[in-house]
Amino acid sequence: MSDNNIRLRKAVQGMAARLDRVRAVVREAAEENETLADADGAMLGAYELLLSLARLLDGKSLHGAFGAPGDWGYDSDIGRALYGIYSEPIPKRSHALEPWHVELGAFLYSGCSKVADIGFAATEEDRTANAYRIVACVNACEGMDDPAKEIAALRNTGTQRLDEP
Repeated sequence: MSDNNIRLRKAVQGMAARLDRVRAVVREAAEENETLADADGAMLGAYELLLSLARLLDGKSLHGAFGAPGDWGYDSDIGRALYGIYSEPIPKRSHALEPWHVELGAFLYSGCSKVADIGFAATEEDRTANAYRIVACVNACEGMDDPAKEIAALRNTGTQRLDEP
């Protein structure tokens, strides 16, 4: 994870911690004030949302970051949205659908599903470059039933690569 990604995660976690401290003050005053009790509930939701965002920034899957729909309440907007996402049928395929994209420099995604984390490389720059190269190759093979066979056939035609003179 790059320094910028770590800084962002720490900033989100710091915001969550500050919000939790404010909640403690509001919670104490809410015992006598119904409006403040509603505000405390809203702040709790915002606090949980910030923690979920921090888990996403750590590279967790959607389920790993947000949990189950019932954790948010099936009648809440987030609970209903999660239930809808988790209920979508998973298409039968042998790989994640294209197009893929890179997030946070080294995490490969298909839609909102994490496909892979480019683990180790000599430098953070190499790790990010590897991630983008993999995504470019996967996306270039979109629609090919057997990419290795199709690429071999293209090579056998004598066609030059784009980067060759």
